[in-house]
Amino acid sequence: MMRDIQVIEAETHPFHEMNLLFCGFERCRSGHEYGPSIRDHDILHFVHSGKGVLEINGETFPVSPKQGFYIRAGDRHRYQADSEQPWNYTWIAFRGTYECEILAKFIKVSKSPVFNYASYLNLHGLLKLMMKIDKSQPNPELQLLGNFMLILSELNNRKQCQPMNECLVEQAVRYIGDHAHQPLLIGELAKEIGVSRSYLFQLFKQYKGMSPQDYLMDFRMKRAQELLLQSKDSITEVASRVGYEDVMLFSKMFKRKRGCTPSSFRKANSNSL
Repeated sequence: MMRDIQVIEAETHPFHEMNLLFCGFERCRSGHEYGPSIRDHDILHFVHSGKGVLEINGETFPVSPKQGFYIRAGDRHRYQADSEQPWNYTWIAFRGTYECEILAKFIKVSKSPVFNYASYLNLHGLLKLMMKIDKSQPNPELQLLGNFMLILSELNNRKQCQPMNECLVEQAVRYIGDHAHQPLLIGELAKEIGVSRSYLFQLFKQYKGMSPQDYLMDFRMKRAQELLLQSKDSITEVASRVGYEDVMLFSKMFKRKRGCTPSSFRKANSNSL
């Protein structure tokens, strides 16, 4: 009978240099801030809900739910919770050559100290487990260290890594899809995802090839076409359902985008259905 055996060979790494300093969880109050400061150790934050802003080495980064940020020893940093939606986060502080190398590679892939971790399904459970470890049990530091190594393993999976800017565009697109039937200003959209209006414009030009305003209008006109062909709603009702309170403005925008009025479009295409 053949042996049923599995062997996984592991490279030797200097785990003995690892020093997990502390970890914790905080529900921050409105506007709570830390810094400016320079630490002598590395620290990871994982934002569960709410949002805030990270300033690191002179650059500013918005941070939203299901995003984390990595601050390295020697980085001058400051971070602050949003005044309306203050964040809740878990943090892990540590020192260790090998661990820092893993995170340095991860951050290089994501091209930002801020990263998205929503797709890391195992990470949510690991973070919860880390905060539930019983400190009164023998050698709790071994459980903490083992849990942290599993967290690093999750982050080291580059296939799941998604660039920060791409995540922001996806958030904006989802928000447009959910709110296009309402009056929606691009400034409100930028505020919702935590970036400036000018930066949002740059992101949409890079990833969508158009401005956020053009994307919103294009989305609304496509939806209007569907309603004109698939419903018996009046032109005024269609305009309202795609975010236009002024039916004349809607007709003007529709003609600019489609080359004909909504009424003409419906009439011309009704015979082909």
